[in-house]
Amino acid sequence: CLDLVKAWFEDCVQNHKECEPVSRDWYPTRLLHLDNDYARLIICDEERPTGPYATLSHCWGKEPFKVLNKSTLAQFRNGIPIATFLASFRDAMRVVLSLGLKYIWIDCCTIFQGDDDFSRLDFEQEAKLMHLVYANGAINIGAASAGNPYHGCFPSRAPLKTLWRWVMQERTLSNRMVHFTDSQILWTCNTCGRFEAAPIASHPKATEKYRETQSHLLFLWNVIMQQYSALDLTYPERDKLYAIAGVGTQVARLLGYTYINGIMMEMLPSSLLWSALEDDETGVRPQRTQNRSLPSWSWASMDGPVNF
Repeated sequence: CLDLVKAWFEDCVQNHKECEPVSRDWYPTRLLHLDNDYARLIICDEERPTGPYATLSHCWGKEPFKVLNKSTLAQFRNGIPIATFLASFRDAMRVVLSLGLKYIWIDCCTIFQGDDDFSRLDFEQEAKLMHLVYANGAINIGAASAGNPYHGCFPSRAPLKTLWRWVMQERTLSNRMVHFTDSQILWTCNTCGRFEAAPIASHPKATEKYRETQSHLLFLWNVIMQQYSALDLTYPERDKLYAIAGVGTQVARLLGYTYINGIMMEMLPSSLLWSALEDDETGVRPQRTQNRSLPSWSWASMDGPVNF
């Protein structure tokens, strides 16, 4: 299957001008450099990468795993054997190497994690750059439908319909992405979409140019807000608006709008017309989050799903 992904990737790089990164000279603050079976953390301003990088989208889950923090920094800087990473990370690195790339960005391995002041500041700074990280990457590898990084990129996944909703969101930021399921490999880029079962024909939903019309973008934005409100985030009080900030910034740029606190200012007052959804089993509505810094008029102030 990796040979097929490589063929799609090379065809896109060689023939799809619309899929080129926004800037070939921009790099994230940190990347993992894959070399000799090791992944080593580099600071890009100090050690300039010599080629393009890939990104990984994944779900954290609730189980603990090794992340970048002050106590693990030396290990990451010295290099960690690829074989010791969790399945999703290890599989993604395998994909990257098969494509002839040497660098990958994984949020929890390149952004400091923790509750100390330094880690919180690093997270806030890096969250503001998220849209650039994806927009300038050579390819995004999707493992977000895995429950956590232990599950890997390649085991069984969610139904195809669910995957396409997720693909739509990631396409807002990524120029190219590949997602693995138990029976199919999905490919989408700015030019086309492909399935493993139909490697040449484009899927009609993938070929729709979601970025090109205002109506598509506004529809996509409402879908994204509703789905993010229902996400089971690992750190909901910290992550809710940061998780959507990159998408919001990119959509606002494409629309010529102003994004703030989870809404587009030009969509007021319609953006205030949301309601909290009752739980299907208990009939209980979600309460407001304990994070009082979130404005009460924002959908993000609710600790649960909302509808627009």
